Amino acid sequence: MAASKDTAELKKLDRAHNFYSWSVQGTLAPMMVSHATGMYVYDTEGTEYLDFSSQLVNTNIGHSHPAVVKAIQEQAQTLATLGPAYSSEPRVQAATRIVELAGKDFQKVFFTNGGADGVENAVRAARLFTKKNKVLSTYRSYHGNTGAAIVATGDWRRQPNEYATHHAHFFGPFAYRSEFWSTSEAEEGQRALHHLERVIQSEGPDTIAAVLLESVPGTAGIMVPPLAI
Repeated sequence: MAASKDTAELKKLDRAHNFYSWSVQGTLAPMMVSHATGMYVYDTEGTEYLDFSSQLVNTNIGHSHPAVVKAIQEQAQTLATLGPAYSSEPRVQAATRIVELAGKDFQKVFFTNGGADGVENAVRAARLFTKKNKVLSTYRSYHGNTGAAIVATGDWRRQPNEYATHHAHFFGPFAYRSEFWSTSEAEEGQRALHHLERVIQSEGPDTIAAVLLESVPGTAGIMVPPLAI
């Protein structure tokens, strides 16, 4: 079906004024999404698509879920935003539930603007607490696109952004495309741990403030570590 005039004009304006991350700009042809409901998204021509990715995996209970829409509407009518120096019942409830799920070793929650912001603050907190500087993270990882977070990200595309310092990378266990030529999950785990031990030794154990790990890397490729670890 040929693009409608409205869709064509939207795409023209989109290419003229929007810059996309992690993409070769000249080859981009993003879908022009109109709306979404449940597990489907619809483009501006009315074509229906099954959304296998749940966008960034953050709409995993479905698009425009009635309970979520209702909660957003009710909160927006009551209080749409709140400065960091203030508190409110939703903030207290959220922190309390997070701590309850995190376990007895955790007592406080620091709310940030997003994932990269969370990583940046975690790195700063670790350095302040340990009085050390080095941060280790895996290759094939994603921690965000701000200063330290992008350097912690184990992706070759981070290199033009390497303005942060004291970061080192190691290979995590990934049996499907093993860096260690393993023949089983147990062997993959053992060799990955041995490799990490060698990296720690080479970087200097007394210099390491933190190790950043994703339990299941998502943006880097949906990699599930071996259960043997």
